[in-house]
Formats: sequence, C-alpha cells, structure tokens
Amino acid sequence: RPIGDLVDALRQLGCAIDYLGNPGFPPLRIGTPSLQLDAPIQVRGDVSSQFLTALLMALPLVAQKDIAIEVVGELISRPYIEITLNLLARFGVQVQRDGWQRFTIPAGCQLRSPGDIHVEADASSASYFIALGAIATGASAINRVEIRGVGANSIQGDIRFMEAAQMMGVAIESGPNWLKVSRGAWPLKAIDLDCNHIPDAAMTLAVMALYANGTTPLR
Repeated sequence: RPIGDLVDALRQLGCAIDYLGNPGFPPLRIGTPSLQLDAPIQVRGDVSSQFLTALLMALPLVAQKDIAIEVVGELISRPYIEITLNLLARFGVQVQRDGWQRFTIPAGCQLRSPGDIHVEADASSASYFIALGAIATGASAINRVEIRGVGANSIQGDIRFMEAAQMMGVAIESGPNWLKVSRGAWPLKAIDLDCNHIPDAAMTLAVMALYANGTTPLR
C-alpha cells in the first residue's frame, strides 16, 4: 500500500526512513531520528486521512513545544479525523484545530488513561444490519433487529447512516450502545443525499434504494 505521503511527513520531523524496495512503498528501514519540531509539518489531505491520524496519535509523545500540522489540499474522510480528535481528548490531549487545514498539538501534553473506556463496534458494519431491519423485518416491531455495541451517541461518522435510514422511513430506537431497527415506511422513501460524511456506508444506502418508491440520487 502506498505510504510515501506519510514518510514525507515524518522526514520533515527529522525521522530517518529509507525505502528498501520501490520508493513510496514498504518495506522500510527506520533509523534513529533527530527530531526537528520548529516548522509546521505538511501532509497531503486528499490521499488518505490515515496519514494525518497517524501523526496526531504519535506527536503528543514528543510535544516538548507546540507542533503544527498543515494539511495540503482538501482533507477527505473528515469523520475519521473527528474520531481521532475525540479519542485523543478522552486520553487528555486537546488538539487545537483551525478549520480542517491546521492542527496544533499543544506543548507539554501527555496521554493519560481515562480509566474505563468502551470500545465501540464498527458503525460502518452496523449499516448492513440497519438495512436488514429496514427491509426484512416486516411491519411489526416484534421481529426487529437489535444491534449491540454501538448507539446513536457513537463518535464514529458512519453512525449518521442511521439518520439517512430514518429519512427513508426506517423505524430506529437507540440507547447506550444499542440500536433496535424495524420496518417503518414501506416501500422506503426515496431521498437525495450527499454521502461524503458516510463514505463507507454509502453503498448500503444504494441497496436500500432498490426498495424505495422513487429515484434516490447518492452523491
């Protein structure tokens, strides 16, 4: 998998990284770094949000002074960066954000255990079972689908698939780390939706759209 953009960002920090094969791809040789934290670190945002996530998680370990990350280009998959920022806050690191183009890790921050923490189930995978409940349970709530491990208060961006399903007429109840889904409107209601905020769950909506009462544009 291409990793060149992350390597470029780490080299700006003074990390000693060499490619052992094709440039831009593993395997890598990682040597002893000579960290340089004065200048902002630039990382592309239009390739993968995972590179920015990696930097946000690692840099609190060396934040002897404020460390700035500047995103080059438009940042894709913003909901996943929101997950990272939320979890860092739970562990005591309050990253300062200037829009989606600049992130600052404050000097002296330290990762601290929050004590007990619930590891949520995957909201993207939950979308399949929300769709199952919408299509297959019938009009009665007796046979509804119950999903455990993730609820409406999830920090994951793809939980907003639930909102799209409700727009289509699906009946959903929610509590702490659970969802209960049953058929509401039938056929489902056609919607027009920009799915940039739920990129991994958009295809599930495409399947549900087959059971809608009109054309459903998904962008």
